[in-house]
Amino acid sequence: MDVPQWLQDLMDLLDLDIVEQANWIRRWNGPSDSRPALLNAGRLWRAKTFFKNDHDLVEELIRRGLVGEREVLQAKAMASGLGFVDLERVQIEPSAFTDVPPDLVTRTRSIPVKRDGGTLFVVVSSSNDSAAIDAFKEATGCRIVPVFAVSAAINEAIEKYFPEGG
Repeated sequence: MDVPQWLQDLMDLLDLDIVEQANWIRRWNGPSDSRPALLNAGRLWRAKTFFKNDHDLVEELIRRGLVGEREVLQAKAMASGLGFVDLERVQIEPSAFTDVPPDLVTRTRSIPVKRDGGTLFVVVSSSNDSAAIDAFKEATGCRIVPVFAVSAAINEAIEKYFPEGG
């Protein structure tokens, strides 16, 4: 299935996995009513010289509804070698909260999701959030593995498990 080069370049920028690429290609080669969103993405892609950087382009793609925060975070996670967790489908393990002060969760807007021996998996909003990662390491004594999740899902999980706000 052939796609225009700009569409291939855009899929590469977003670092879509093979399944997502197949979905985009299917949309491109499918009924003509599925093309407008991709054509809008293509116009933005070809106009990317007007954006300061790829981040601004991706933000505009999200704003226009051409890609979602989930797809972008999955791509960022894959590109940075980190994991992505779907907090709407994954059950947080109660053992993840051991030794974690509730105010740490609410202050950092990060939440532990799994503990595996001396390793604690913590959902963070940014892989560059070294303050949150360090704070969890200090509080728990664990090796911290940061993972990404959609920000709304992070907030919902914090409200669910820490309703008093710490």
